[in-house]
Amino acid sequence: MSGDSLVLVPGVGISLNITDKIGLSAEYERYLDVGDEEETGQSDVDAVTAGIFVNF
Repeated sequence: MSGDSLVLVPGVGISLNITDKIGLSAEYERYLDVGDEEETGQSDVDAVTAGIFVNF
């Protein structure tokens, strides 16, 4: 696989509006088979992100 290929990533996210203009978000993603099996080893990678958003 090269760096310019399209890969679907399984994940789930949620967002919560605190007010009409401010909210919170959280997301979990799992990247499957990251790395080169022969050179660096291959593993799954989990990513968790959280954020605050402001609507103008």
